Amino acid sequence: MKKLFTIIVALFALTATSCTEQLMEESETSLTSVELYSTPAGLEKAMIGLYVLEQRGPRDGAWWDGAEILSIIGGTDITVMNGGPANGYRIYDKIEMQNGDGVASTIWKYHYSVIGKANEIIYYGEQLAESNPEVKNTIAQARYFRAHSYFWLFKKYDRIWLNTEPTTPENVNQPRDYRPATPEEIYALVNSDLDYAIENLDKGIRDPGKVTEALARHIKANVAMWQENWSEAIKQTEEIFKHTGYALVPLDQLFSGAKLDHSESLYILRSAKGGYDVATNRMQSHFIPWYDKVCGERSFLNGGWGWGWMYPNAYLFGLYDQEHDQRYQQFYKTEYIVTKVVPGMPAGTKVGDVVKVTEENKSLYYTAFHPTTTKFVDQWTVSSPDDGWSYKDFMVYRLAQTYLFAAEAYMRNGDNTNALKYYNKTWTRAGNAPETGTITEQMIMDEQARELGLEGHRWFFLKRIGKLISQVRQYAGEENPYTAENYLLPRTNIQEHNIRWPLPNSELNIMGKENFPQNPGYNP
Repeated sequence: MKKLFTIIVALFALTATSCTEQLMEESETSLTSVELYSTPAGLEKAMIGLYVLEQRGPRDGAWWDGAEILSIIGGTDITVMNGGPANGYRIYDKIEMQNGDGVASTIWKYHYSVIGKANEIIYYGEQLAESNPEVKNTIAQARYFRAHSYFWLFKKYDRIWLNTEPTTPENVNQPRDYRPATPEEIYALVNSDLDYAIENLDKGIRDPGKVTEALARHIKANVAMWQENWSEAIKQTEEIFKHTGYALVPLDQLFSGAKLDHSESLYILRSAKGGYDVATNRMQSHFIPWYDKVCGERSFLNGGWGWGWMYPNAYLFGLYDQEHDQRYQQFYKTEYIVTKVVPGMPAGTKVGDVVKVTEENKSLYYTAFHPTTTKFVDQWTVSSPDDGWSYKDFMVYRLAQTYLFAAEAYMRNGDNTNALKYYNKTWTRAGNAPETGTITEQMIMDEQARELGLEGHRWFFLKRIGKLISQVRQYAGEENPYTAENYLLPRTNIQEHNIRWPLPNSELNIMGKENFPQNPGYNP
């Protein structure tokens, strides 16, 4: 099995040799290794390779390891930034975002590489399907991946190129029709792919490490929310709720342990020890501060290894009833404990002391002991508190988000009874008394932050409801009460055009800027 993965990874390495190849969705495997697609077994191997590609992510390493995930989670109303790679995309820095390179280019190319590989599997699978109907399940998985990547690109960039044809010996030299797709064209393709996936994926299967019917329905519900098709969103979420294998878990089990394939998980990225033997992650490092500067050493008690690049902010903490809402205790670390007394500590410091802000250490607050999230902390697979490489699963989609989709869709459809029913799923799980009044957009917006904060969904949610600019301008970043450092940059930097990312300049040069112009606001 390990040899198989090595072969698949090597094949994918051949597909990533240039920007041109990724944009045009070319793959040398489609030209020189057609045997990979000539049998159902070969097609299944190609499908494994697509999972490997997703696990590896935009860079030649762990998907959730650096600038990419920081830029997705940051830049919203509930985060404060303290540095790290791609910080310009989290604070809306004009210079870094204007060039259309860096993280914007990396993620664009990554999703088009997924799309290109999915196109190949779909194309060759359809040639086999008539005589081998079992391959429809493989095609369904590939069509899910294509739909997911196109939907993701559309939400982030607005202006994207659609192509459903693989590169073959017959069309490799044919000219490409580079033009921005209309929203109608994008939604038509994405919904068609998801409909096929829902119809042809195995029924009743719960495997959060693979594409399933429930996962496809979850994304189709999200697409419907963007289209303001509330009835369709309700239909898809209700179908998921019929599945007896899915249920919310107690909060203390939600992010605990190395394996997160419990009943609330719709889709996880499995680590090397739990999945495809190709990737680790350093998620906790982005959020855990350098607490050893004030605690004396690194320890599992204080969170393990960390860089302290991004934190939840005071606005997010203020959304919780900190006495009753159990998520405040379960999702966050607000105190750091001295575990070793070292020279330079205040006189009288003892092991077990809670670190407090003093005149001497106030300059270290954002570096060493700012409150943070524990959703990504790993004490189960890292070798020691000094090891930043984690093998913990990453939660991509979970049932709590599906309940919030349903609550919002019913609210916007005028059905407060069902809106209350699904809003209370996450609200009461957290220990709050059931809501009995009228569900409002503000309530949904606040609960979305409390439940899903720092999981990578907030930026898209705020853009969809038209509140990204106003929320960031009012709440992003955080007042620093201890020093003159500026942590309010997102509030003052964000402009109206930042509701979308710049298109990569390298790709525009290939497509021709006369046919595919840069997004508004990003022209040199």
